[in-house]
Amino acid sequence: MGRLLLILFLLLSTGSFASSTKKAKHFLQLSELHLKTNIDSSEYYLELCKVNLDSIKNKELITEYYFTLAKYEFKRNKPNQAIYLFQKITKSFQSQNKLDKTALSYYSLAKINLVQNNYTNAINNSLEAKALFDVLNMHKYSYNCSNILGTAFFHVGQLYLAKEYFYEVEKYGHFINDEELLLSAYTNLANIYVLDSITKYNKAINYFRKAIKIASKNSHKDIASLYLNLSNVFLDKNLLDSAEYYLNNALKLAIMDKPFALSKIYFCFGALNEKRKDFKQSKIWFEKSIKSSHLQNDLASLRENYKRISIIQFENENYKEAFLNLEKSNAYNDSIIQNKHFNAIHDLSTQYKNENINHRIEAQNSKIVTQEITIRNQKYKNVGLVILLLMVTLIVFVIMFYSKRLSHANRSFRNSNETNSKKNKQLEQTIKTRDKLISTIAHDIKNPLGAISGFAELAIKSEDKNSIGLYNKQIYNSAIKLYNLLEDLVSWGKAQKELIATSPENINISEIVKQNFKIFQEMANKNNIKLINVCSTEHYINADKYTLSTALRNLINNAIKFSNKNGEIIIRSEQINDKSYIHITDTGIGISEIDIPKLFDKNTNKDAIGNHQKKGTGIGLALSNEFIKLNQGSISVRSIKDKGSCFTICLPDKAHILIA
Repeated sequence: MGRLLLILFLLLSTGSFASSTKKAKHFLQLSELHLKTNIDSSEYYLELCKVNLDSIKNKELITEYYFTLAKYEFKRNKPNQAIYLFQKITKSFQSQNKLDKTALSYYSLAKINLVQNNYTNAINNSLEAKALFDVLNMHKYSYNCSNILGTAFFHVGQLYLAKEYFYEVEKYGHFINDEELLLSAYTNLANIYVLDSITKYNKAINYFRKAIKIASKNSHKDIASLYLNLSNVFLDKNLLDSAEYYLNNALKLAIMDKPFALSKIYFCFGALNEKRKDFKQSKIWFEKSIKSSHLQNDLASLRENYKRISIIQFENENYKEAFLNLEKSNAYNDSIIQNKHFNAIHDLSTQYKNENINHRIEAQNSKIVTQEITIRNQKYKNVGLVILLLMVTLIVFVIMFYSKRLSHANRSFRNSNETNSKKNKQLEQTIKTRDKLISTIAHDIKNPLGAISGFAELAIKSEDKNSIGLYNKQIYNSAIKLYNLLEDLVSWGKAQKELIATSPENINISEIVKQNFKIFQEMANKNNIKLINVCSTEHYINADKYTLSTALRNLINNAIKFSNKNGEIIIRSEQINDKSYIHITDTGIGISEIDIPKLFDKNTNKDAIGNHQKKGTGIGLALSNEFIKLNQGSISVRSIKDKGSCFTICLPDKAHILIA
């Protein structure tokens, strides 16, 4: 009887546990659903979820609850509580190996820190989130992280890095035809070019107009702000009629949809009339701006308006009124400073409330920890600087090496008394090739070298171990890109100087294709491209393994680069009479008939961008062609635009390999 009662109790307990878990999940979903529309309803369902969670111990569900609670706190304009919660649950998601939730937590932290002007934290969180989104192929979120990175770097003065990330967003926006992303990229790039005196505002104007075109098409809420920003550009350039035209457009829209922007628009009208020396109208507009600023409690705007009115009255020799308005401007400036102090005290108070016992214990050992962190930070900084110096030294060495050899060739040719016209043409061709090669390599070296420089500077300035680790990771990735570029350059240079020694041997075509597929498997998987090897395992050929493998590797790399997502790359071989053929077929963007004859011309720039936004120097195809020629073979190509291409390597059976 006792046993039966025990079993009955366990069954009832299990049913109650399952019921509470189901209810908690249901209330959590309802809370998420109402977050965007009704914050009070969201809070109500969160409370119901918490009541059910108290009776169960489901770690994953509890983490999900705090994830939603963090988003709720941010919606309630409590950023410090939201940051505290997101930091806690990020660690929980990591321990549960939930990469998507971990990435979303870092992404949320990045957004909040950006709003709070914590730009260093925003950069660190975005880099963490972007790395995970790239692994998970969550591309839209990845480029949203690029937007945050661009904005954060803009605010810390790293305009070059900001521009690179916004360009990245612009390219992806074009690629997926996402007008929201394009609008964001155009607006941000315009704001960067406003600060760039070299462009003299022309690029800023162009990007603002592009942004306005998209915003007008979609009746976007920010169109009034775009008109206002563009009018400010024209105002700075003293193109007053153009400034007035865009200000009038901004005013019409602000009156209907965006009244909080009126104070800024009125202020710009005041500045416009001030430049026209119409001080009477200017004063009227500044007074309108003051009324609007009072409604919005915009202290900064009030300060600037009273200051400008003071200047006008001083110009009109109304010194008493000028002094009174200047006093008002100073009073609002003091209020702004007091508010900043109050906010700082409030933030510190909130931070103190969120501190737990573990933090207090850690504080007792802070001196030891600080010393350890200082030593580690110095180590990371030194590693970053060493990598940077090594890369710069390597680049300078390679450029000096080839410049010296080419200079020597030029001097030898000038001292020679030979009149052979063929050699003259060869020298001219070498000089043209050198100039184009240096131009191409300089362009490709600039981006990774710029990234190395930018992140190295951040690493030197930073005191945070995790931040420095992230920056060094970026430096390392850029260094690998430079290394691969220089490796191709050295191989190409050797081929041009006929310094490559070849050694023929019997090669199994299926096996060499399999080996090269392994190299590119991860790159293909990232874009869901199938690599298919249908070469016969019985097919052997007599050739040099290194040069043939290098040619195959470059052709496979190009096939992946210019293939559409979910495409296929098929390699097959066949033997006809006394020749062997290797066909590399892709389902990519294809090549126009006009461009096919230029593919293997080493003097033609091949700067097309692939489907995955990857760009090359054009050395690969020229290098492949040179290496196949060393094996007394040839490369041909057939292609249909927007359908795909087929590159065919033709090699004679038992060929005599040319030894350079």
